Amino acid sequence: MPAHPPDACHEGYAAALVALGEAAGVLDRLERDLIRLLDLLREHPDLRGFLSDSCIRAEGKTQALREVLGGQTEPEILHLLEILAERNRLRDLPQIAARFFEKRASLDRMDAGELVAAAPVAPEQVAAIEREAGRILGRSVHVRVRMDPTLLGGLRLRVGDTVVDGTIDRQLELFRLQLLS
Repeated sequence: MPAHPPDACHEGYAAALVALGEAAGVLDRLERDLIRLLDLLREHPDLRGFLSDSCIRAEGKTQALREVLGGQTEPEILHLLEILAERNRLRDLPQIAARFFEKRASLDRMDAGELVAAAPVAPEQVAAIEREAGRILGRSVHVRVRMDPTLLGGLRLRVGDTVVDGTIDRQLELFRLQLLS
């Protein structure tokens, strides 16, 4: 049997998760849980390595995830993780999540974006950023917020190919380039 291209697999898993979330009325919670899970994996490379290790059995990975997530994750996410572990595809979770976020946004006829912040962003600030980005881009925008503790401060917004980088890191880089020229 020919192997599916990775994008087709990512698409299928994401579509299934969206369908399950819609049926159960928990799309917002699935999105929240996926964001938290991706942050957890980004912050703990040892956990990411453990889950990607093909020598570790699926049952061990699933048990570890259940313990780490501590019952604070929607059952649909746990089920997806179990399936990915059985098929040794947990390493594909970031791509699957990205497709999920795109599909989730398209349900609302919105473009998906990502807001990277150094500190927590209040929901009303996120809503204001979405409105302003939508006004500038001429279309509705839905962003998911991701914390990046390595940033000194500020925000970076990416919607499709458009990036607005208002981080202190970027401002310092521009200042450094001005000094060198």
